[in-house]
Amino acid sequence: MTKVMIINGSPRNIRDPWYTGNFDESYWDIYEGCQAFLKYLKENFPKAYYFYSKNNKLDI
Repeated sequence: MTKVMIINGSPRNIRDPWYTGNFDESYWDIYEGCQAFLKYLKENFPKAYYFYSKNNKLDI
């Protein structure tokens, strides 16, 4: 298990809306981390990514 933002190249944690009161910042942190993770999968595991994206209509 790794922090989502590390995959994105940022060493910080996801902003916690409990403390910041800003759910939009948390959403975009998670979104960016997921996009970076999908890019990582696409580059390092192309067959698995292709199979999954074909069946779930992903496009990055």
